[in-house]
Amino acid sequence: MVWHVARVLRDNSTMHSRLNDILRPAFKTAQIPAVKEPVGLTREDGKRPDGVTLIPWTRGMPLTRDVTVPDTFADSHLVDTATGDHMAGAAADKAASTKEAKYRQLANSDAFVPVAVETVGTCTNHLAVELTQELGRKVSAVTEDSRETGFLFQHFHHRINVGHTVFTVGFALMGYNNNNNNNYRVQDAAHYLRRRD
Repeated sequence: MVWHVARVLRDNSTMHSRLNDILRPAFKTAQIPAVKEPVGLTREDGKRPDGVTLIPWTRGMPLTRDVTVPDTFADSHLVDTATGDHMAGAAADKAASTKEAKYRQLANSDAFVPVAVETVGTCTNHLAVELTQELGRKVSAVTEDSRETGFLFQHFHHRINVGHTVFTVGFALMGYNNNNNNNYRVQDAAHYLRRRD
């Protein structure tokens, strides 16, 4: 039961959607036309990136981005994230490298940026940080508010913290009422917190 609830609460697809929901409006505010999940840019496995700009971003190429949210505590990442020899963000770095390899066929036509953020919120991927900084500068140029880059980073952290709150509330509810309705109570808590966001 605990493992099932943990998986429900640390739903990477929800975090993935939340992070994309920050980037899409930022591109719009910066007056950079972009499309979600472009049809012509599929990988060999048929999957598409999360978005692409319709105008050049850098070196005359459009920006293609794909968000990934690796689970910090997944068995495949524990060797890198749980030992003192490895730095924070090891799962995000590994996921970013994997994404870059999967989209390597775009290297000649698009500037690809993997946005990798761990379930605990760690993001050390320098390309994602640079993208956020540059996007913040472009939004600032339109809004004439120099704080936009900071707001963008804060928005990322806020969305991640909401996910952590759902996780914490879920386990508190499990301790409060240890019967077969725990899964529903956790889902209710997650729904309540999503509405407030």
